[in-house]
Amino acid sequence: MWAAVIWTNEASIRIGGGQIFVTRSAEEKYNINCYVPKFRGYLSWMIHGSISHGYKEPLVLGYKTKTINRDVYRTYICPKIKAFAWDIWQTLWYQPILVENNASIHAAKATRLA
Repeated sequence: MWAAVIWTNEASIRIGGGQIFVTRSAEEKYNINCYVPKFRGYLSWMIHGSISHGYKEPLVLGYKTKTINRDVYRTYICPKIKAFAWDIWQTLWYQPILVENNASIHAAKATRLA
C-alpha cells in the first residue's frame, strides 16, 4: 500500500536582490543574534512536486507569486496532482492516497473540490 501514497509539497525560491532590513537597537550593533534579515522587494518563483514509491511528478514551476493561495493552487497544482494520481492508479490498479501538509491552501474548500 505504501506504493500508492503520494507525498506533495510546495516551495518558494527567492530570486532577485531586494533590500535586506535588519531590526536591532543601537546597543545591539554587534550582537549576532540580531542579524535576522527581512526581505522586501524581491521576486520569487513557486515550485511544486509530488513523489510516490518509484514515481515522481515533473516539477510544476514558473508561476511568479509571493504566496500560493487557493486560486493559484487550484489553477496550477491540482491538475498536475490529479494527472499524477491517475497515472499511479492506472499502473498499480488501486487508488492512490494523497498526503499533504497542513497548509491552509490544502484545506480550502475550493481546492478539495478541484
